Amino acid sequence: MKILKKIAGLSVLAASLCLTVTARADEPTFSLSREGQTIVFKGGIDKASSEALISAINEGANRIVITSQGGSMEHALDIAEVMHKHKIVLEVKDYCGSACANFLFIAASEKKLLPDAMLGFHGGSMSSSAKKDTIRKAKASKNETVRQVAQMLERTWTFYESVGFDDELIVISGKLTRNVPTIYRVELKDSSEQKVFTEEKRFQAFMKAHIKEIKSFSFDPDSPLIYFPNLHMLKKYGVTGITDYPYPADQQAMDALTKRLIDQDDLDIKLIGDYVRQ
Repeated sequence: MKILKKIAGLSVLAASLCLTVTARADEPTFSLSREGQTIVFKGGIDKASSEALISAINEGANRIVITSQGGSMEHALDIAEVMHKHKIVLEVKDYCGSACANFLFIAASEKKLLPDAMLGFHGGSMSSSAKKDTIRKAKASKNETVRQVAQMLERTWTFYESVGFDDELIVISGKLTRNVPTIYRVELKDSSEQKVFTEEKRFQAFMKAHIKEIKSFSFDPDSPLIYFPNLHMLKKYGVTGITDYPYPADQQAMDALTKRLIDQDDLDIKLIGDYVRQ
């Protein structure tokens, strides 16, 4: 029962962040090129792409032009920590969503959106105090998998504090975008088959029954909704270094931007903007 309660707490926390806890084999590919000190990157964030980006930064690149739908929480955080250390400039060419927005955009010393680009947050509804309590209890677990997730979430929180970002913005994005069930995925150590659950109770029961056999697990909201905050909201919650931030004038313009991105890269998205919140 204790394991089940800890898994339940972590599933709420990690799923509410709308981020993948561990990279999966079906994550998208990427392209990366180097032009002087500028990296041009397009694709998903996973182990391979994070290693390539970090390597390019360590070799002297100081600017990233990015188009990314997001990806692994762990590997986005790896990149973000290096970006913050090296004071990397980030330019969003077409879109920067989910883990890209939640980590890379926030980490950059200077950041901007190019014309007709989109910044999209996913997030959760758990308060900071609830996160502290959940992480504290999970870190004391005897189960390695539970401890690893707790450590990753604590590392995320520590990173946000180091850059002065108030993750209440993530809470807001969660309230706006989480109107559909979360998809839970589990990989077992002795099987290449992925177990997929759409009900949290079934996921928890499976985790309890097979906890020693778990290789990795992840949480993904099966939702096209993405929160595109205006400049006021970003600054309000501590996002600094924004040099240019073209924003759709109204919902009609936001819908036109959504259509362009869908037509261009076949994205499954619906943008939620900020026209009342000031």
